[in-house]
Amino acid sequence: MATPIVFVPGIMGSRLSMPGGPNWDPDDQLEMAKWLALPTGQKLRHVSTISRPSADCISTFSTVPMMLSNNPVTAAIAQLTSGLSVGDFYAARGWQTLSWQFYGEILVALEVAFNLATPLLQQVSSPVYAFGYDWRQPNQNSGGALKQFVDRVLQTESASQVAIVTHSMGGLVARSACLDATFVSKVSGVVHVAMPGTGAVVAYRRTQTGFLTPVDNMESQGQSIFFKQLMGDSPQSYVTLAAGIPSILQLLPTNDYPDDWLAANPQVDLFDPYSFYALGQSPGIVAPGLIISTPDFQGPFLQASLRASIADAGQFHGAIKGECHPRTYLIYSTGLPTDTRCDMTGAQFVVSRPLAGDGTVPEVSADGSTLDSGSIVDRAIFNGLEHSKVFSGIGSVNAKCVEFVRQLI
Repeated sequence: MATPIVFVPGIMGSRLSMPGGPNWDPDDQLEMAKWLALPTGQKLRHVSTISRPSADCISTFSTVPMMLSNNPVTAAIAQLTSGLSVGDFYAARGWQTLSWQFYGEILVALEVAFNLATPLLQQVSSPVYAFGYDWRQPNQNSGGALKQFVDRVLQTESASQVAIVTHSMGGLVARSACLDATFVSKVSGVVHVAMPGTGAVVAYRRTQTGFLTPVDNMESQGQSIFFKQLMGDSPQSYVTLAAGIPSILQLLPTNDYPDDWLAANPQVDLFDPYSFYALGQSPGIVAPGLIISTPDFQGPFLQASLRASIADAGQFHGAIKGECHPRTYLIYSTGLPTDTRCDMTGAQFVVSRPLAGDGTVPEVSADGSTLDSGSIVDRAIFNGLEHSKVFSGIGSVNAKCVEFVRQLI
């Protein structure tokens, strides 16, 4: 019996259709440039879940990627097993919903590793599906959507279980879904890549500094460039937009984050960070000076939205605390300058960035040290691979994914 593979991308990794405003499509440079040109108020109107409660994924490839159409295996699988064009075939699997530049290589690597089609032999034993989702939503909402998606895949493939591979925030989505025991029974195991298990210090630091130059402007930071195009380069823009994107607040360091990551005066309780996140003065992120009032959304309304999302983040973190699928594999990278500590006790805001993560997620958050140790089957640690480029093929992460998935199917 076939065991399909479902890939779950990270934040901003799904292409979203947003009628009336620019689409979110990292594969379309012209469309992404439109976000950069918009003032904060218009960005908030187009992207926030307040004004746009839901957004569908883009349903077609802008152009069928050459690595897909020119690959003899993927082209043959499409044509010999279905008679469809390669674009139509993989669009039916959801591949067009993901940003190809970030996830194309891992999708093809998994498909080629586990499936084959020739004129004499057609063996599609583990078809690869891509779960594009509305990444702006709280992760528990996306976890519910993932459960529905997996049910459709199982029905389509007449299968009893899937194997799941995640990237970054997609790991939180899958862990949320795995709180449901019935869903767990439908999943043979999960491979998490670069998952911010207990959050990322950079998610807090940007609320106080915005995007820093050159730290957040490095071309090698990959996905961060698109993050900046949406969120702007000031703390005010970042916080204002975060008021309408609940998922961003669920990337803040949790009360389970293992390091003494913030120094403030007076010192705040890091075992209950949600209390100080919600403060209306430093080191809180709901300070009036951090919020831009717009004609659509006034400051007090945005403050209330922020506080509600912070409280929701605390509940979400509490729900998934230590929880993961009973067959979990972890892949992560370290050795790059990564935000690990913020010091607000002096006249200047000081950020510590040791070689202790992948440029976004600190090693102490990605290593699964706070997860149920009996559920961690294996770990693979790489060095020097940037967070959004782990699937670029340069560091054998794709091969390790294939190795771990092979143990699940």
